[in-house]
Amino acid sequence: DRSVLLFVHGFRRSFEVVAKDVATVALEINIHGMPMFFSWPSANSVLGYAADINNMRWAAADLRDTLKFLLARESISTVHVIAHSLGGDGLLAALQDLSRDDAAYIDKLGEVVLASPDVDAGLFRRDYLPALQKLGARVTLYATDNDVPLRASERVNRYHRLGDAKAEIFIGNGVETIVYSDVVTFMNSHDAVVEI
Repeated sequence: DRSVLLFVHGFRRSFEVVAKDVATVALEINIHGMPMFFSWPSANSVLGYAADINNMRWAAADLRDTLKFLLARESISTVHVIAHSLGGDGLLAALQDLSRDDAAYIDKLGEVVLASPDVDAGLFRRDYLPALQKLGARVTLYATDNDVPLRASERVNRYHRLGDAKAEIFIGNGVETIVYSDVVTFMNSHDAVVEI
C-alpha cells in the first residue's frame, strides 16, 4: 500500500542497530507500506544520557519537518509512527508543533505508538495529550512494570516516566494503554517492543 511506517529510536542506539530494529519490526508486523526511520545523533553510551536528551530536543524540529514533508506527499496515503524510549519525547514535541500548524496534512496521520516512552507522565497529560487529541491521532502506549532504564531515568529526571507502569498505569482519553509485563523478562523489558 502507500503507507509509511516511521520509526524514531531511543537512547543509546547506533544507526546500525536502529536499521536492524526497523527491519525486524517491519518483518514481524508484516508491513505492506514503506518502513523508514528518523535517526538523531545518540551518543550511544550509558554515560551519554544527558547528551541524548539534549540531542533529541534539538532533533525534534527536524522530526516535525520530516513528518510534515511525509504527510504532504500525494504518493503517501498514511503515516504511522513508532517512537521508542527517548524518541517518544522528540516525537511528542514534533506532533505538538504540528497540531499548531494549519498547513500540515494531519488527516493522513495514522497510528502513533509510544513504546516504553521516556517521557514525563505529567507533562504528557498536561501538554502532549491535548495536542494528540487535536490531531485526532490514534495512540497506543506500551508500558511495563519492570522497566529498569525508565526507573533510572525517573531517578535522574525526578518525575514519573510514561512508560513505567509500576507506580502508575497511564489512562487517558484517546490513548490505548497496553501493559505487557507478563510477556517480557527483566533483561528485555525496555526494548521488547523492538526486539519481539
